[in-house]
Amino acid sequence: ADDANGATTLTITVADVNDITPVYQAADADDAISVNENVGTGSIDAGTITDTDTVGTYSCTLGGADAADFACTISGSTVNVAFAADPNYESPADADTNNVYVVTVLIDDGTADDANGATTLTITVADVNEAPVVANAIADASTNEDAAYSLDISSVFSDVDSGDSCTYSMSGAPSTITLSS
Repeated sequence: ADDANGATTLTITVADVNDITPVYQAADADDAISVNENVGTGSIDAGTITDTDTVGTYSCTLGGADAADFACTISGSTVNVAFAADPNYESPADADTNNVYVVTVLIDDGTADDANGATTLTITVADVNEAPVVANAIADASTNEDAAYSLDISSVFSDVDSGDSCTYSMSGAPSTITLSS
């Protein structure tokens, strides 16, 4: 529209295009993560996506021999990598069963992949000392008064931790009762 002086007013709208590739950085700067077994399936790494574009939808692709052991979710510019199932040191699920999981994370913004390519994360699962559990209940037994009685408890308790030993004690029992393992 022209005003009284012949000037024209123009409105120009510049639309953002998805022309900058995203860059993913794991929360652990050296991409090496250590977690205790039985940590659950919550996030073990909350990395960040840097992308100055205001358009585009992020996606996450996991790769590598251990990819199936993980899940990846994105919320805003945060990438959460989590175990798909609770890791167990005594029963490793990684490809070479050594409790060192290797997974690649590749972020895409709908137009292009991460400018640096996939990021390789190395997740090491550490052993924790689990408490022994009752494997076989102790059966009821009877003996004559003042007779010696030995209770074999060698198969009553189990401990999944290799190298651990269990120590047993008894209190309040007659002196004629002993424990054997």
